[in-house]
Amino acid sequence: WTDGSEWPGSPKKYYESPSAAMEDAGNNQADATDCGEFQRDGSPVTDYSYADGISASNALYRLSLYSAAYRTNATPFFLAVGFYKPHLPFNSPKKYWDLYDANDIDVSAYDGLKHLPVGTLPFTAPGSTEPCSYSNIGGVPSPTNDVPTQAQARRLIHAYLACVSYVDAQVGKLLNALETNEVATNTIVVFWGDHGWHLADHGAFWA
Repeated sequence: WTDGSEWPGSPKKYYESPSAAMEDAGNNQADATDCGEFQRDGSPVTDYSYADGISASNALYRLSLYSAAYRTNATPFFLAVGFYKPHLPFNSPKKYWDLYDANDIDVSAYDGLKHLPVGTLPFTAPGSTEPCSYSNIGGVPSPTNDVPTQAQARRLIHAYLACVSYVDAQVGKLLNALETNEVATNTIVVFWGDHGWHLADHGAFWA
């Protein structure tokens, strides 16, 4: 890339109570989700209250510099921007949660059981313990507590959808900046991700 790497820093993961207090006490896995509305000081949670928003902001700054150099001197540039979401914990500002109605998330068929085809060996099922590694869902996973409850399933799915929209908005800022900085027509954009989670598929497949 054109310059060295830059880490966005480590802002808070949690703003909802009691998870915020638990994080301040040192529990970094207080909750598998967070619907951020107000910061500790009462100010509104924004995109920049979480790491991905900071990454987008840093990238916009770099993009403005590189674009200016390209327009002036035809200097090419390479910019790699990484976003963490929608990895756990599923945390994003409330406005992205508000895009989805929890009542529209149908978990009526969710029974907490992994439905494998008849004759399938159990170890072939996806490892579903990751959500339960968070304090609010199960703490330390065990063979008898390796899937969320139905209510937790709805919350997790809602949060995941919100996180996808949150990251989508950050990517949108960068694409808009290419237009604003007049380099869109001469820029190749490559986008890829490592996700595609099970979200209560086939009974209780997660992760």
